[in-house]
Amino acid sequence: LLFQIFLFKITTALLDDLVGSYRVIGDSSETFGKFVQFGDDVEFQYALQSIEGAVATRNEFSYIDAYAVIVDQEGLDSMMKQMENGIVTQINDDILRKPLFNQQRQSVDQSLHPVFSNRLLQDCNLDLIQIPEAHQYTKGEGVKVCIIDSGVDIQHFDLDTKTFSGLNADSGLEWNIDLIPHGTHIAGIISAVHDNAFEVEGIAPDSDIFVVRVFENSSRGFEFASGLVKAVERCAIAGAKIINMSLGGFESIDLEQKGFSNLVDKFGLLIVAAGGNNGFTAPPFYPASYEDVISVGAIDELKFRWFGSQAFVDIVAPGVEVLGLVGGTQSGFERQSGTSIACAHISGVAALLWSWNPSATLSEIKTALFNTAEVLGSGEGKDAEFGYGMVQAMCALIHINGGSSLEAGASIPLSCPPYNANIPLTPISTPQPTIPPTRQPTHSPTPLPTPLP
Repeated sequence: LLFQIFLFKITTALLDDLVGSYRVIGDSSETFGKFVQFGDDVEFQYALQSIEGAVATRNEFSYIDAYAVIVDQEGLDSMMKQMENGIVTQINDDILRKPLFNQQRQSVDQSLHPVFSNRLLQDCNLDLIQIPEAHQYTKGEGVKVCIIDSGVDIQHFDLDTKTFSGLNADSGLEWNIDLIPHGTHIAGIISAVHDNAFEVEGIAPDSDIFVVRVFENSSRGFEFASGLVKAVERCAIAGAKIINMSLGGFESIDLEQKGFSNLVDKFGLLIVAAGGNNGFTAPPFYPASYEDVISVGAIDELKFRWFGSQAFVDIVAPGVEVLGLVGGTQSGFERQSGTSIACAHISGVAALLWSWNPSATLSEIKTALFNTAEVLGSGEGKDAEFGYGMVQAMCALIHINGGSSLEAGASIPLSCPPYNANIPLTPISTPQPTIPPTRQPTHSPTPLPTPLP
């Protein structure tokens, strides 16, 4: 019922400028969200006006000849008939995407730890992926990362408001507010301030962050697939090179993939998405599983796969009990687990690479990430559990530097693989993954230390 009311509100708001055969969709009418592609030579307005029944447009995608629409049953039947004469070539369900609400959330009361400079809450996630070494050379300056999420609370005291900008996905969503909260934690992993009294340190703290808020609150925590394509388009127009999407769902639709692929080709975007929190045998997760998107899995501090991380990811990063920021009325710190968290690590490392080598191509960035990852699986190459392995920021920087050290006379870490400009980027596939054998007993979360009185 709430979803029908939401569709009705959108419909009535968008019908003001529609004429001809359009009519208002009443609150008693069943409505459908559709992602529709028209023929190459079809003029959009002609096509829309020829639809019988009620239709309201939400977004236009001229680069794939498509519209996102809301229609009633009569309108849907009319569009189906138009497929016979080539006016309409494809009709997809405009399915919903949701944020990955991170599991194992553990609040951290900073009042119990008044001296954060003592590093009582030291995390190992940055050390695992060579961030301290990489920060000797770059902290992401000159690169814009776009976070498509629930907004970011830029009033959080561990974020630098000067590096943030954004826009509202619709008139009712302010990008600098996070009510779920979800996006603030992602933003902190990428860009939390360094060298202050607080514990959380971002991977690319000097990067610029552009925020597109698509999730309103816990009761309206979803976005249409077409809305995500439009959000990526807005990120690209704003100058972002890296798109972070810690969200998704199980269904794939052709027009969503076509939209992403077109924008990747046109703007050279690196789209990074969470690989899913539903366990190793769960079905593929989208948009992470699309060909032009990097799918990210989560590992713990011992480099074991997190139990919720899904199969057939491209790369893995820390994503278990990672300390981060909490926005909104709960402003503070919190440990969270999930592939959302791991996803933000990859986006941050990619910003370091593009900052060091601004002229690098998308293919070169991907190759640097994949070819220097620490292999955690059964052998060389890509496997179902860890993809190419755990991201290694310093080794990737050396790779993007042509395999040479970043300063004269400096030695290349022995852990870095030999430089190789080529790597097979075609993802592996198998009908159904099998759960890998357990390599170590499950261990309990590390308790937070309690300061002495």
